[in-house]
Amino acid sequence: MAENRSSTLKTDRNEAWSGRTVALVGLMGAGKSTVGRRLANKLGLPFIDSDDEIEKAAGLSVSDIFALHGEEEFRRVEQKVLTRLLNGPPQILATGGGAYLSEDTRNLMRKKAVTVWLNADLETLWKRGSRRTRSQL
Repeated sequence: MAENRSSTLKTDRNEAWSGRTVALVGLMGAGKSTVGRRLANKLGLPFIDSDDEIEKAAGLSVSDIFALHGEEEFRRVEQKVLTRLLNGPPQILATGGGAYLSEDTRNLMRKKAVTVWLNADLETLWKRGSRRTRSQL
């Protein structure tokens, strides 16, 4: 009986994400891009970094959007880009560190994607974050 239940759970899990985007969330430095690229390669899906897509849509770097237009405008553009991406074909999506703070974004991810929170200890986050240049922040 345990074997049947185990195989049912595996099937249910696969059906839960099959054909859906996998959205990776977590703090900056948690490994969303690194894990995302590896997962995309393993699953044969495209890897998309939402910050890259935001920069393409805005024609500015993330740091320039913040500096010139503020966080509110950045979050508006981020929401628009994430909505487009999550309504598109299945992919592995690395979201920005603050994307999950928006209730609208969280609800959209619940409906359209399987969301995976990546954790890292504070020391790891600090080391990874301190390696970034100012233009990457």
